[in-house]
Amino acid sequence: MNAAGLLFELLADALGIALALRLAGRRVRPGRVLAGAALGVLAAGLTRGLSRGQAALLWLPTALAMMMLGGGRAMLGRPLRSALLLLAAMGLLGGTLQALLGATGSLTAAYALAACAVPVMAACMRRAGRPCGGAGTMLLRFSYLDKRFSLRGIADSGNTLRDYLTHRPIVVFSMEDGRRMGLSGRGRLLSADTAGGRQMMLCFTPQTLELSIGGKWRHVSAAVALSPGLRQGAPALIPQALIDECST
Repeated sequence: MNAAGLLFELLADALGIALALRLAGRRVRPGRVLAGAALGVLAAGLTRGLSRGQAALLWLPTALAMMMLGGGRAMLGRPLRSALLLLAAMGLLGGTLQALLGATGSLTAAYALAACAVPVMAACMRRAGRPCGGAGTMLLRFSYLDKRFSLRGIADSGNTLRDYLTHRPIVVFSMEDGRRMGLSGRGRLLSADTAGGRQMMLCFTPQTLELSIGGKWRHVSAAVALSPGLRQGAPALIPQALIDECST
């Protein structure tokens, strides 16, 4: 493959990783993205002599490695999701490139327009995943031991934790904030696998829990956990399942 072909392939992989990271809600760091794209170009070159079946066996591990280079070790928290997200992003981007190439007749113009379309596609798809108005920061309030508490929260599609006793989704916020509220000595221990590794959290079931989405307070059924891995003052991580519950 000539230099122009390699450059186009590198750009395609970089755009795919950037799109996948944005869909996952992760920050796009150009240096890391280019490193992941370079790995993709290298892997493509090494597999050109293989059959389609043999090459397909390498898709998932290669995609995961590219996402790890592009997004860091956090991608290992849900490895299959990370790899499939990149493959889906590449498929979406490939279809977009084909359409733009047919419309413009120029591969260079198609890549340039696709680069502009990536942030737009990511923003639209992430908005579509927020059924209750697409709120970014939400207000959260709950009662426990006849006391009421309130804090800010954000929707977190990566928070799939469930309380092993009640099987409810779990809202997670900082252990330091829990201490400030007088909650650090309450509840039971919960071992949880997170993007930052396995953590021991204090978990309890509030008497009531409400979310303010689009200016309306909605009662939801959830447990609450205090995480030592979140910094003080960080917004609570609200499971997407609770946001989805608001639309039913």
